[in-house]
Amino acid sequence: MRTTAANGWKIIHQARSYNPRTGEVHGQWLGRDSTTGWVVGRLHPSLSRQDDGFGEDGSWWYSNYYQGDQSEHRNRLDAAAGYLRMAKEVTHAWSSIFEQRVEEALDRELAGRVPWPGVDKLAAGWEGQPVGQGVPIVGSTALLPPTEAKRYLLGHLRSTTASAALHITPNSISYEQAEALVVAATGSIRFEFGRNTYWLSEG
Repeated sequence: MRTTAANGWKIIHQARSYNPRTGEVHGQWLGRDSTTGWVVGRLHPSLSRQDDGFGEDGSWWYSNYYQGDQSEHRNRLDAAAGYLRMAKEVTHAWSSIFEQRVEEALDRELAGRVPWPGVDKLAAGWEGQPVGQGVPIVGSTALLPPTEAKRYLLGHLRSTTASAALHITPNSISYEQAEALVVAATGSIRFEFGRNTYWLSEG
């Protein structure tokens, strides 16, 4: 199974499923280019689980491309949605933890884009502010290597977006802007998104 690249596209995630009725193995992959483009590829069906689904020349069966004038963030979200849809409707590679694994792969890719040099560990955390009296503050903090700290915070940013969005004001930053702050960080950051506060700092 290819793990890094396919014809110039960086592979972010791939999945395969076996159809016991036909004996065929079906697969798919999610990738990005060096700019703003994303791709969802359908792999060649195979009768062998040892076959990775790519042709000898690195080709695959067909693709759905997410490029054009949209932002990289928008292309990525659209591609992820298309990848999940393919897993459910076409290759049947979807499972109860499939979406979680895809989200983790996307977080890892984002977290690795901009290194944070010179430190061994970062403190990554978030805190949700209570809406009414007597409501406890929620949140978490972890001390991790820089790339893992970014991945940790990106995961919490995504998982808390729904609650944060309930308190967005015209002056609030957007989810896309919040994500970009984490990805680009090379020094300590602290920001608010909705009623939540997120941070990365040298521990």
